[in-house]
Amino acid sequence: MDCKLSHLKEEVFDSRMSDASEFVQKLQAGTSDNTLRCPYLANLEVERRKHLYGKGDDDKLMDALMQYFFRFGHLACFTSDVEVFLEVLTTDKKTEFLEKLKKGSESLSTVPTKVLGQSITILKVQEVVGKMYKLSKSELEGSAVQMVELYCRNLPLSKDLDPQENMHGEELLSMACNVLVQLFWRTRHLGYFIEAIMILEFGLTIRRYVWQYKILLLHLYSLVGALSSAYECYKSLDAKNILMETVSHHILPQMLVSPLWVDLNNLLKDYLKFMDDHFRESADLTFLAYRHRNYSKVIEFVQFKEQLQHSNQYLVARVEAPILHLKQNADNIEEEERVLESLKFGIQFIELSNEIGSKSLTFNEDLQSRPWWTPTSEKNYLLGPFEGISFFPRENMTKEREANVLRVIERKSLLPRMIYLSIRSASALLKENFEVNGSLSDPKISSELKFLLERYAKLLGFSLSDSIEVVLGVSSGVKPSSVRFYLLSNINSYFVINIVFRHYIIFTCQNTNKLFSIVYFFNGHGRLV
Repeated sequence: MDCKLSHLKEEVFDSRMSDASEFVQKLQAGTSDNTLRCPYLANLEVERRKHLYGKGDDDKLMDALMQYFFRFGHLACFTSDVEVFLEVLTTDKKTEFLEKLKKGSESLSTVPTKVLGQSITILKVQEVVGKMYKLSKSELEGSAVQMVELYCRNLPLSKDLDPQENMHGEELLSMACNVLVQLFWRTRHLGYFIEAIMILEFGLTIRRYVWQYKILLLHLYSLVGALSSAYECYKSLDAKNILMETVSHHILPQMLVSPLWVDLNNLLKDYLKFMDDHFRESADLTFLAYRHRNYSKVIEFVQFKEQLQHSNQYLVARVEAPILHLKQNADNIEEEERVLESLKFGIQFIELSNEIGSKSLTFNEDLQSRPWWTPTSEKNYLLGPFEGISFFPRENMTKEREANVLRVIERKSLLPRMIYLSIRSASALLKENFEVNGSLSDPKISSELKFLLERYAKLLGFSLSDSIEVVLGVSSGVKPSSVRFYLLSNINSYFVINIVFRHYIIFTCQNTNKLFSIVYFFNGHGRLV
């Protein structure tokens, strides 16, 4: 952790810390409301600043943390409150603090809800300080059992609550799920994974409005390819309006590579409708705020609109929606041509692809709601080897994500134009529209198609000749299934395979018999047209 106080002289620093401590003590003395956390957090911040300057006292900081625990340890926010202060402690001191918490909790409140809250806090702190990943397999199993038993034992505390209210201790099942997922990651035993799903489904049986369970289930089902179940979990979240912008990142990336085209179409249509409606109404709201001389609201509306207009999800949805329509109508050439005509035969997207490097994107997703094992849609720790940790601090990966999204959009934006040129090229071949030398009558089409194919292949990390070789190898069964999976997961559309084949035909076919045998492959076995 960087120290930003080193420029201060020691006397100045001591004087300021003394003044700050005195002010904090006055705040605490003048506070009769035991629910106010700020004065006590301020005391922790003073001790943290001393550590950053190199004059910290671990014992004083731990005493301040214990005092904070005695007052607010039963609150769900305790762990997130103290996380930044725990970072300045050494590993041994963190372990010592955890032991103090366990001992201190035994002599505290006898109120059942507070006892439950303190027990949950200790389990959360154990995870944050990195103690959890050091436990053995049997200890982790025991911890998961303890959490579920604690949840079941305290169910009567919530019997009088409204069905939509948060239950006492409902986060225990999420924590047990995290432990089981870590066990699955460590051992690769599928039983732990299934138990994690069963625990969450059990929790939804008790309380069907707990959104944390639904999001965890969504990601667990997605990981095993049960996208229908994952999408049902997403629909049960009932995300509307701006939540579609902040929550859809949980399901949209998986749906874009899934065969659930009808569900994906509904998802994209609802999202784009919200965005278009908002942009249409935004001008009226801004004008209304201006008329009432509420200028701060005017600025707020304008900034919010700009933030949504540059949303990475909005740009992705605008590109993916017409590509989905092309895939859905792949067996209907008339519909295909209508979709392409609405896109100006792909020229609009080519312009977008050429301008993509100058675009700045915003990321409006609520990443804090994602499980620890998949902090962003691009990263999933469970797909790699066990790293000996179950708690990952949130990283700022905006630049990396922006570059990745722009690269994908640049590639996808080439598809409609390539499909249009592919259809034109195939039509010319089928009509035997050749010049005397055997070349196509319109060389511009073939040259543009070749240029776009080379560009697309380059964005995938291939040369055009290598791409053709891979596609031919996969289609004939020569290439292994791993190559097939890589190709399909990167291309995300049978259209590109179709295009590469057509390109291969255009530049290599010299006789009608060979042409019709390959066209038969398109319409029959390949099912690509």
